[in-house]
Amino acid sequence: MIGYTHLDVIKYMRFEMGWCIDSVTDSLFGAAPGEGGCDPDVAERLQSLREQMIAVAAPLTHDWGVYSDGRRVWSEVEIERGHGHIHVWHPDPAKNTERIVTGKLLADPGMEAGTYEVTVTPPQTLTVRTFPVVPRRLQVVPS
Repeated sequence: MIGYTHLDVIKYMRFEMGWCIDSVTDSLFGAAPGEGGCDPDVAERLQSLREQMIAVAAPLTHDWGVYSDGRRVWSEVEIERGHGHIHVWHPDPAKNTERIVTGKLLADPGMEAGTYEVTVTPPQTLTVRTFPVVPRRLQVVPS
């Protein structure tokens, strides 16, 4: 027996597809077309697909953020100012497993600020640990 509803699956897919499309178009706009960048028509079609999906599903419910069993569809945690992590929980609680997501802290080009870990713990917990780069001590050289 399935412990979640068809609407739970639609909620899950709405967020997963939406954030995936946003991520892809953001990545592809980083360079000019022909240099690894995105053709603006492709990005526009992807965003149109996202908008159509939301419009078609909108009448099904007024509460997109909660599954039928009361769990949140997604959780968000701030890693550092201006940088966060969003996790979409699977509608089947048995498919949510603990995992660690890693990445680099924001830094100016050519600089290293450190790394982070987001521990994803079902049923709904996100925990952040940051590991900043420790600057080396400056050594004074006698003249």
